[in-house]
This record gives sequence, structure tokens and C-alpha cells, in this order.
Amino acid sequence: MRILGINPGHDGSVVLLEDGKLVFSFEAEKDTNERHAELSNDCLGRGVAALSGTPDVLAIGGWWERNPGYFGVGDDTVGTARIDFN
Repeated sequence: MRILGINPGHDGSVVLLEDGKLVFSFEAEKDTNERHAELSNDCLGRGVAALSGTPDVLAIGGWWERNPGYFGVGDDTVGTARIDFN
């Protein structure tokens, strides 16, 4: 299974996991040297360019600015939607 993970906000990054192994990780902070940098267009573009085929899952994460913390994995904290990449 190929999982493309995107964190657009605080400590922005794009990662690809394939069968539980890290294939690549691009971090906005490493590109700009700005601590806690948000995902840049360049960083996202490098992640998309590094893909060889479509992912099975697109996981989008991030911080909740108004109320940070862990909220579990119940139906009210995790959203899912089917996306056709073809």
C-alpha cells in the first residue's frame, strides 16, 4: 500500500510510505531554514514529482491552532473520502 502524507501547516511536509517503509520525505523547514515552516509550493511540487504512480491513500494532517492536542481516532475526529486519482 502506498500512502502519500501531506502536512500543510506547522512543520509542513510531504512523505510517501510504501508497505510500511519510508520512500521519501520532503520538509519545508529544510528548504527554507525557517523553523516550523508551512508547506511551500516547492516542497509540495518535489513530492508530487517524486511519485512513481498514484498513491492508494492520501493522508492530510496538521495542527488545530485553536485547540491543539490529541483527540483520539473516533468518527468525529477522522474524516474519510474516496478520491479517484485517474
